Amino acid sequence: MTATLAPAAPLVRPAPFLPGYRFELVKLLAQWRIRVVLAACLLVPGCFVALIGGQTALPTDTVFGRWMHATGWAGSLVVLAFACSWGLPLLTSLVAGDVFAVEDRLGTWRHLLVAVRSPRRIFVTKASVSLTVVVLMLGCLCLSSVVGGLAGAGGGPLVGLDGHLLSGGDAARTVLLAWLCVLAPTLAFAGVGLLGSVVLGRSPMGLLVPALLALGMNLVLLLPVPVAVRLALPSSAFVTWRGLFTEPAQTGPLVIGIVVSLV
Repeated sequence: MTATLAPAAPLVRPAPFLPGYRFELVKLLAQWRIRVVLAACLLVPGCFVALIGGQTALPTDTVFGRWMHATGWAGSLVVLAFACSWGLPLLTSLVAGDVFAVEDRLGTWRHLLVAVRSPRRIFVTKASVSLTVVVLMLGCLCLSSVVGGLAGAGGGPLVGLDGHLLSGGDAARTVLLAWLCVLAPTLAFAGVGLLGSVVLGRSPMGLLVPALLALGMNLVLLLPVPVAVRLALPSSAFVTWRGLFTEPAQTGPLVIGIVVSLV
């Protein structure tokens, strides 16, 4: 007597990454709030820097604010300082804090799983798209502030935090490096937003997690805590980029902040 074996079920492969990435990117950019925020990132910083550069009163209480009449690079750094305080955590909240929760609220997980056939692939594509849009927003902020500053005050030399003078070329390289260095803590807050969106489910509270975390870390930095505790916070790189504008550059705390953020 011979036993007949049933044919094995065919292996169902998950959908390819690139089509899923394009689909999630189009779906995220189709949201009106994301479009409004992208437009604001591209227009508001440049207009602000150009307008302030033409005024007699300057934001002298802000780092590099007193030099906005002298060089356009100072205006970009004023925008960077403000973005590091509140802007970037809020932007990551809007993008990453709702990317998974929206599927819960709309009840579309079943259709997404049938189309993609892999929960892991869904997570990778959604996380990749969220980080892509966050990087795009950061790039728009940098581009807009630089263009607005150069249009309003030109690309003259910049006075560093310790009084030494950076030529126009050195200022340009250092300003762009400063914007690049805050990418790591921005992605760290985006990761926290993704975590909140997954854990809190359909609740919109995931939108507040990165902003609340940034508020708590800012309060910690105001307290007389040990230096090791300050450097262990992901938000420390939002402050230590200023060490690039001293002679010699104080890069140690900045490197530690970037490593902590990436971890």
